[in-house]
Amino acid sequence: TLGYIIGRAINEVEAFKYRYKDGKFYYCPRISPNFTERVDSNLGFFACDSTEYESFIDEFVSKKEKLGKYEATTEERLDVVWLSCFPWASFSSLVSPHDRSITIPQFIWDKYEEVNGEYYCNMMIMVHHGFCDGYHVGSFIEILNKYISELK
Repeated sequence: TLGYIIGRAINEVEAFKYRYKDGKFYYCPRISPNFTERVDSNLGFFACDSTEYESFIDEFVSKKEKLGKYEATTEERLDVVWLSCFPWASFSSLVSPHDRSITIPQFIWDKYEEVNGEYYCNMMIMVHHGFCDGYHVGSFIEILNKYISELK
């Protein structure tokens, strides 16, 4: 569900849609969440392109199940954001390896915690500063929080 909501919010902030690769600039009109998943001993990556919640969840479950049965896929796409989850503990900071040639935004969230009936988690957001800055990340967070509030 969080991956679906991140995908919706990302598509409302134009700065998250630009990429640079091999000396060329690209604009991706639609961005899809790309998940990092481990099933048994397989680690794989897959994007979910569905824009409606129910079909998105069905697509996620189907692609995750395939990781447990087949060799992991690592299809390279520019029209995605990379998502991962660290559900075992909470973190106060997290820095993924930095390679300035990577212009795909990355999001990692930690274990959620319930406090007085509200749920919280930390999220690492890494963007290429050539395309996004604090204003764009702040806009994304406002939209993300709006969508989370609508779930209640």
